[in-house]
Amino acid sequence: MHGARLETGIAGLDRILDGGLLPGGLYLLAGCPGSGKTVLSNQVCFELARRGAHSLYLTLLTESHARMVQNTSSFAFFDRAAVGASIVYASAHPALRDRGLDGLRLLIDAEIQRLRPTLVVIDGITAVSEAAASNAEFRHFLGKLRATLELHGATALLCMPAPEHDQEATQTMADGVLVLVERTVGRRSVRELSVAKFRGSTHLGGPHVFEIGRDGIRAYPRAEAILGRGLVGADASQRRMRFGVARLDEMLCGGLPSASSTAIVGAPGSGKTLLGLHFLAAGAARRENGLYLGFYEMPERLLGQAERIGIPLRRLREQGRVGVRWIPPYENLLDPLVATVLEEVERRRVRRLFIDGLEGLTMSIAFGARVPAAINAFANELRVRGVTTLLSIESPILHFDAAPFGPESAFVENLILLRYVRRRAQLERLLSIVKVRGSDFDSSAHEFRIGPAGIEVERSSDSAEAILADMAAATSTTISPMDPADGSPAAARRGARR
Repeated sequence: MHGARLETGIAGLDRILDGGLLPGGLYLLAGCPGSGKTVLSNQVCFELARRGAHSLYLTLLTESHARMVQNTSSFAFFDRAAVGASIVYASAHPALRDRGLDGLRLLIDAEIQRLRPTLVVIDGITAVSEAAASNAEFRHFLGKLRATLELHGATALLCMPAPEHDQEATQTMADGVLVLVERTVGRRSVRELSVAKFRGSTHLGGPHVFEIGRDGIRAYPRAEAILGRGLVGADASQRRMRFGVARLDEMLCGGLPSASSTAIVGAPGSGKTLLGLHFLAAGAARRENGLYLGFYEMPERLLGQAERIGIPLRRLREQGRVGVRWIPPYENLLDPLVATVLEEVERRRVRRLFIDGLEGLTMSIAFGARVPAAINAFANELRVRGVTTLLSIESPILHFDAAPFGPESAFVENLILLRYVRRRAQLERLLSIVKVRGSDFDSSAHEFRIGPAGIEVERSSDSAEAILADMAAATSTTISPMDPADGSPAAARRGARR
């Protein structure tokens, strides 16, 4: 942070602005109608009022400031007592209409001298540029406004439509330009905020998602721009996080390394969710708080499923040992989703996190090019916070020999593969550990079953070897050798009959 800042109080925005606006600065807030300019500027005014500061809100719009205040009153940040006391609303349109730019400037100067506001908002600054006889006259107006702001230590927000080339004079004179846009991606509407200019300060560049809700605006800096910058403690990998599945923990030489991320890859119904629930329950038994984040299983159904295999998930949730969070994967956006998870991790002091369905995260990324960097930054942030993370990844292949790993394998340290193998008319389940970064492990395949006590892994790999041998023998009998004469299957069959 560089020097004193005027904090906006809007969650996420001050982080994007490296602490807030610079006092005495002149900032443009640009965006199309409905993009959130009026909400943002009012929210800043009310946040300043809570800190005992004053604001002057001048409107140059056809909409009366009384109607604007009425619309703003639906937000939680609105405080009726602040209106007219800490926040003074006034219409500047008559002064501009009747006396031009000089009349408007005199009005602004008089109100600033009278109220001594910390923030001045001019909503509809484009009306001033349109009323000016030339760009030079408009620049002169902005220069006088800047001098007044600097004299009284006030900061100004000038609201205007989306920036265009003919508004170059406004942008040149401004200390900063904040742009709000709303775009459609697929069938989703995405609101984004970007800092096009911020003189005299660092800031987080590029677009950042923001939302308008009951509490007003909340901005979410891009995950890859802010997360995963710290270092993991040197002793983290020395501690082990057990699954509570005896043979699996032995295969892992005592459990997963602490503060690591693990992908459980498997076909539908192969046991990914059950293995994750074992992991959370084992942690709760050791007083390590856990969190289940799911996108497809409703909580009641999940709790019932856990009870049927002897995992007391309902009781653990009631005791506060394991949180259960269900987020339907329909209209989510990654950055708000990540912020929600990290807040939950912090609030619950989570040491074990199970994300049941990596697809639910990747679906929330509106722009596919962000997937590797954003997910990797999220995983790194969890490591830095000392959280051991499991992610289930569904394979579209029901039974397979080779592991169908995608790019997601690059940002996890450990990989566990659950697969079906066809044995005559049956599908058998096999478990394999593909990698554990920085640690020894048993790489042999083991048969496992799902029973009343949950997942049970065979102690020996003999049954898995027998299953694979039977599968190989069955496969070899279904493939007929080619006749070397012409290479056709028919020729091969003729040769067999001979």
